[in-house]
Amino acid sequence: MTDVPVPVNRVKRLSEVQGTVLVSWGQSEGPIRETIRELPSRGYADRARTLEVMLDCWHAGLTREEAVAHIILTLFADDPEPEPIVFPVLPRPEYVAEFPVSWIKPRNLGFSGDVSIHDDRAYKGLEASIKRYGFTEAIVLNPDYSVADGQMRYEVATMMGIAAVPVTILTEFSDGYVLYVNQLHRWSRWDFSITDMKILTIQVHEPDLGAELRELGWFVNDVPTHLTAPSLTLEAVAEQIVMSERAKIYEFKAIDLLFIEPTRWELIHFWEAARTDEYSALALRARDNHWDLGGYKNVATQEVLEAAVMDVLNFIAFNLKRAKAEKE
Repeated sequence: MTDVPVPVNRVKRLSEVQGTVLVSWGQSEGPIRETIRELPSRGYADRARTLEVMLDCWHAGLTREEAVAHIILTLFADDPEPEPIVFPVLPRPEYVAEFPVSWIKPRNLGFSGDVSIHDDRAYKGLEASIKRYGFTEAIVLNPDYSVADGQMRYEVATMMGIAAVPVTILTEFSDGYVLYVNQLHRWSRWDFSITDMKILTIQVHEPDLGAELRELGWFVNDVPTHLTAPSLTLEAVAEQIVMSERAKIYEFKAIDLLFIEPTRWELIHFWEAARTDEYSALALRARDNHWDLGGYKNVATQEVLEAAVMDVLNFIAFNLKRAKAEKE
């Protein structure tokens, strides 16, 4: 009958070794040798061996941390892996690195249609990402090869003429998978304090990414670094740029605020509250993201948008100045 290995708590083992070394490391060698001779008779053979290897490490000039690592590797390298506490039975989806795009079935309209709504920016952004980094995220398929998650990835791959893409095939058909995935994405958010600094670093090492980042809505070079990108508010822009007339210092374009999500929604609320036909029309377009990301080719449109955004910023600046005067 074969003996079954006894599970070992490796963290506990490491803690015991660290404790033994910590207590004995600063002592002289004579008392340590005496302790080594006594420990086996008291049932602490492992601790005695630990001290013996520790002395070898000591004479070899190792540090205390290096000694601990050496003791673990020397004495306990053959410890069996600890048994898992539970044995969860999970579905085993199949990953295929190069799956023919022609075999994939798109989602049907109606109940099985795509639960997400994507504007043109999303398609352009995904295409730019694939061109730069390759097709990095697998499309999730049902057993019949219909799309469970990744309809936009499938459409962009088809549009680009990609022959094969990575896919993960579920073991059972599911319309619910995409609901899990999309809702989990919506429960996540940017940590702008970190993201803004990361983008600044990226632009130093990859300056050619600047134009693409602008199309994705990041404008860290256009405003002071402590007011970067989506962490902006219209009040912050008005106070730091409009009121102090510092716009020329930064390559600031008022219409860029339409591409930064928080400020875009602030502009929408201001324009809708104004209740004029012109502003109402702009608010409607802003809600639908109907802007030309390739650049404002129509000069008249540029001027209208610039004026409309500046109207809001100047209004906020006026109220800030008035509030400041009242306090003084």
